[in-house]
Amino acid sequence: MFSNSIRLKPVEAPAQPAGAALPAALRHAGNTPYRLLDAWRGVAALWVVLLRIRLHTLPAPLYAFGVDGLLGVPMFFVISGYCIASAAVRSLDKPRSVAHFVGARVRRIYPPYLLASLIAALLSLLLTALVAHHVLKSSQIAELDLRHQRWQFYAGALTLMQVPLHAALIVRVFWSLCYEVAFYAAVAPLLLIAVRAKQQKRLLDALGFLTVGTLAWLDLSGNACPFPWNLWPQFGLGALVYQMLAQPQRRAPQFVFVLCGTLVGLYALRYGCGGNAEGVSDGLRFLFSLGFAVLLLWLFRWDDRLARSGVARLFSWVGLFSYSLYLIHLLALGIATQGLSRLHLLDTHPVLLFLLKLVLCVAVGRLFFQFCERPFLDSRQRQVQQEQVQQETRQPDANSFIGR
Repeated sequence: MFSNSIRLKPVEAPAQPAGAALPAALRHAGNTPYRLLDAWRGVAALWVVLLRIRLHTLPAPLYAFGVDGLLGVPMFFVISGYCIASAAVRSLDKPRSVAHFVGARVRRIYPPYLLASLIAALLSLLLTALVAHHVLKSSQIAELDLRHQRWQFYAGALTLMQVPLHAALIVRVFWSLCYEVAFYAAVAPLLLIAVRAKQQKRLLDALGFLTVGTLAWLDLSGNACPFPWNLWPQFGLGALVYQMLAQPQRRAPQFVFVLCGTLVGLYALRYGCGGNAEGVSDGLRFLFSLGFAVLLLWLFRWDDRLARSGVARLFSWVGLFSYSLYLIHLLALGIATQGLSRLHLLDTHPVLLFLLKLVLCVAVGRLFFQFCERPFLDSRQRQVQQEQVQQETRQPDANSFIGR
């Protein structure tokens, strides 16, 4: 049966020199940050960008990899599930647990999103005028017609409720943020119940049972499962990864994870995992999410060593501003496409054009992070990110990653 302890507590470790990592036998997600997660965020963000800038004239392997860039979003969801489970557990130590959790999520998500939306709105108005005067070619954002939208458009844009309101998106990649906010909203009442019942450890159990329930619902109903539960399992698998790594002595989370894997397999068998109009089927997304969750479980034991590698540090650098990159890359690509289309010399150099667009997206994402995202991070997040940028070997005293 489940343990009745009140909350997760780090394993007592022997005294260590300052900055020294815990011995492998004592490391778990409750007392050690999963440093490689930032690298995976960077991989996911760049993969999504590759999807948007893929060119048919690129070498076949690179083009094929870019086409599958939609799988970067399930990666984000799994990572987000892990980080939000960790953040919810940490919130239990705060005087106002639920208020702290909700406030941190709102501050993390909404200010950069609203600033990106404002930039997109201003850019849309400008491009509409330039297209009308035949200065530029028409584009999706120029045809948005911001002044003649239904009320759902404006309400959804301000609250990140476009998906449930069936409203148009000012930038089409913002759909995933609607799910993120809904996932956080689902965690908040569970956190409140855990606090009031003084059985905080049950919070992670409840997230696991919710994942099993939604997967069973999907297996029985397919696409009839409503927002946001149709994608909850991707988020829930990440929460399960955190629970298994934070509670390595418990068998129940492992059983729930195996059960989830079985349900994912049944879903893929029943509804298929081939391509669809978007290029990636729901079955493939779930299988990919499960495989990525297994990979995170397997790699945790070598996290410290892997995170210090040159490749991981490069992707971790991108991961620090992956949210900004995700928010702004389509706008940057739109401007780049309009500008570079006038340089006909690049038409015969698709690889060069590809690299220029990629570098531009990364540069704009980093600038957006500096001025539009970083000011809204709390002092702890800023400290952690500064340590990672400086590539220090000292680790924080708790898992410091906050969901994208």
